[in-house]
Amino acid sequence: MLQNNIDLYKREASELMILNFEELLEKLGDEISGDNFFPLSKNQKIKEAKKWLDKKLPLLKQEICNNQTLKDILNGDEIVLAALTADVIATKWHLNSPVTIAVLVVKIGLKKICN
Repeated sequence: MLQNNIDLYKREASELMILNFEELLEKLGDEISGDNFFPLSKNQKIKEAKKWLDKKLPLLKQEICNNQTLKDILNGDEIVLAALTADVIATKWHLNSPVTIAVLVVKIGLKKICN
C-alpha cells in the first residue's frame, strides 16, 4: 500500500462521497462501458453498473471482508475507509475506477456486505 495512492484515493473519495447512490452507479456505468459509438443513456449506465456489481460483488466481498485493515477501521472515517477499500480493489483487479467502486461499497455498507 503506497501512501501516495492512499492520499490520491482519499481526495477522490471525498469528492465522490457527495454523490448519491444513483449518481455513483451512473459514473461507474460510464467508466465500465468505455467509449461507445453511441453513448449510453443514464438509465443504461445505471443498469450496466448494477449488472457489473452483481457479478463482481462476490469477488469484492471475498477480498474486502477478509482484509484485517478494513475490519479494524470499519466504524471509522468513511473517506479513509473508501480510500483503503479502493487500494484493496486496485491491488487485486487493476481497475480504472477503484474509488468509485469503493465509495459504492462504503455507501452500501461494509457490515451489510460482509454479513
